Amino acid sequence: MDIDTKLEFVHSVLIKHNQEIIQAKKPRPLNKLKMSILRSALLNEGSYQTIADSYNYTEGHVKKVAYELWKDLSKIWGVKVSRDNLLSVIETELQTQHTNLSPSPPIILHHKAHDFIGRDAAITDINNLVNEGRKIIVIQAAGGVGKTRLAQEYIKTQNFDIVIPLLMAKEKENISTVESVSEDWLKNYFQEEPGTEFGVNLQKLRRQLQTQKVGILIDNLEPALDKQGRFIEKHRGYIEILRVLSDATVQSVTLITSREPLYENLETETYLLPSLNQPDWKEFFASHNINADEQTLSEIHKAYGGNALAMKVLCDPIIRYYDRSTENYWYEHKISGDLLVELAVQNLIKEQFNRLQKLDYEVYKLLCRLGCYRYQDISKVTIEALLCLLWYISDEKQRRYVINSLRSRCLVEFEKGEYWLHPIIREEAIERLKLSDEWQEVNLRTGQFWTESVKNIEIGKDALRAFEAYYHYINIDEFILANQVIMKVRDNTWRRNEPLNASFCRLGLLEKMIPAINKILENINNQYSRGQLYSILTSLYFLSGQPQKSVSCNDELKKIVNEYDFQDLKILSLHHTGLYQIDYLELEAAKQSFNDTAIIAANTNLHRYAVTAWCALSFLKSTSELEQDRNEAELLIASNYSEVVNGNILTPFGKGYGLVFLGLSSKNLGNYQKSEELYLKAILHGENTKFTQVKGKAISGLAELYRIQDDFEKARSHHVQSIELLDKIGAKCDLAEAYYQRGLTYQKMGEIENSHTNFNEAIRLFNEMEAPKQFEKVEKAKVQN
Repeated sequence: MDIDTKLEFVHSVLIKHNQEIIQAKKPRPLNKLKMSILRSALLNEGSYQTIADSYNYTEGHVKKVAYELWKDLSKIWGVKVSRDNLLSVIETELQTQHTNLSPSPPIILHHKAHDFIGRDAAITDINNLVNEGRKIIVIQAAGGVGKTRLAQEYIKTQNFDIVIPLLMAKEKENISTVESVSEDWLKNYFQEEPGTEFGVNLQKLRRQLQTQKVGILIDNLEPALDKQGRFIEKHRGYIEILRVLSDATVQSVTLITSREPLYENLETETYLLPSLNQPDWKEFFASHNINADEQTLSEIHKAYGGNALAMKVLCDPIIRYYDRSTENYWYEHKISGDLLVELAVQNLIKEQFNRLQKLDYEVYKLLCRLGCYRYQDISKVTIEALLCLLWYISDEKQRRYVINSLRSRCLVEFEKGEYWLHPIIREEAIERLKLSDEWQEVNLRTGQFWTESVKNIEIGKDALRAFEAYYHYINIDEFILANQVIMKVRDNTWRRNEPLNASFCRLGLLEKMIPAINKILENINNQYSRGQLYSILTSLYFLSGQPQKSVSCNDELKKIVNEYDFQDLKILSLHHTGLYQIDYLELEAAKQSFNDTAIIAANTNLHRYAVTAWCALSFLKSTSELEQDRNEAELLIASNYSEVVNGNILTPFGKGYGLVFLGLSSKNLGNYQKSEELYLKAILHGENTKFTQVKGKAISGLAELYRIQDDFEKARSHHVQSIELLDKIGAKCDLAEAYYQRGLTYQKMGEIENSHTNFNEAIRLFNEMEAPKQFEKVEKAKVQN
């Protein structure tokens, strides 16, 4: 057996008898010096002085290390071991193992603990940095993300000759002096007596690090730093020891964990550690036999921002009190809305906030104010949103400093110029903001910010950004301001002065606006404003397929109109009534409503409602079998065509419905070419204005046209498109009509089963609407199969 094999045997014996050696306070693994002592003894060549000269040590130091080595081996093998008998003792031990023992399984030095998950990429990243020559790596992240665990696991698995841990005290008053640290390292890890001068000890430390592979972990550095990321005056000496650790000639690797950045003129590399992802959480819970369904796990993971500590803290109560079910746990805590229910996580977050409050009050205030933003419909905010929270700081440079300082502390998330708070951080931030004297003013300013930040509303995100102001005003019971948010007008490509509520209708955001308006109605007394809101709600409920609620709101509007005689509101009420009556096939009543609308609105600044009313009347008269009515329908199409197609007085809603009504009228009158033209214009209008409901209605109308002309392939494809669009926005009445039309198409094609399927779905939806005449219409068509 060669010398290298014997050396490896000694190494494995020491490891086997001290498997925790890497985590031990005073580890004694076989470093290069000890390996040289062993090799010299086994080859019986060289002296302690020779070894000392090659490593730039004193002979006395080498003898001391050798003495400790022989003592360890003597204890392990139960016989006195020395330089002279080492070879014979090793050969005896090897022979004994070969005779009496079966082969031992290989010793796994780098096992992965079952609760250390999701950090393979981070380990690889750190390895890459080390391979690039980085000597000091600062692992930075918020509390609980897993910085310390990552650093410990990395050092444990890298086969360092010596591992040196240094845990910084959480309170700066208790931080060890750098002088005492250097002395401890030399004496207890390198068996070298320290000198009386700090500079001399640093040189001794540098020499030790040049000859041995050493892993150093400096944990929880931030108590030693000031608000600018520099060492506080009392501990500036740490800069010097870090200069030694970053020296290109040393063989050491130093990992520093910190919640805050280190900004000293040092050769360090910062590694920003991300939170664990959802699969990591799933793996962790599975290792603890916790049942975690995907949906629930997704919600919990999002709520706690992937925080590793939160994941571990949650494990115990889920096992103890919720039968190992994340679903049971989340059902209770989701309802309460308390994301900080677990004491450990709560204390962790509070500690971070408390420290920042003491360290840099301006940054702390900004963090608390950021809790005011919701991060829901608008999940991230721009730097302008942060700047508006620093209204009292006039100096632009100072404002930027506060923002950058907060960003560097990992308490606020940042990506591609946008900021947001994890829910667990926001929970604490908003709680503190509410307890401060700034709650009112911060909400006023953020509401103003959102309102002013949106000049035009072209897409849904624009509308949602503008609507954020509503929530801030509701927070402080400013219901009049909240109402102004809904009524505020803006321009867009298709219309000037479009109110926000109309933008929501156009963009299919009905369900968000409905509860908002109801909330305001509960808290304002101005009757005209209430009438406006009831008018909007009437439209919203109508468009969202809730006709009974639409009628109820319109009835409230009529009461206000009858008592206060608001002419514009009266026009709106009549218009709403006519649309409702069409949906319920009360066609004669609808004629009267639209006729009254046209008469009142024709010579007012609401003339646009007269145009829409005339388009609706053209459709209603085109359904009649009386020649006079059909002739009047033709005249109405001709007289309103130009205004609807080319005019600019109609709202996107009015133009869309005008095109659809004229398309229906032309179809009923047998002018299929003109009907197709109008439907195509309606589709284009719906696409351009993001008015999905108009687009869906027009496509359904095209499908009906193609069926009439026996082009079943086109009819079927258009049915699919219209149903998909209308179902997506929940337009119940229009969706039911689309199913009815597809049922007629399948009926004409002879596909009776498919026809019944679609008729039944239409019947179900009309039943939900409580629309008996529509129900009867479908039943009548169904029995013809």
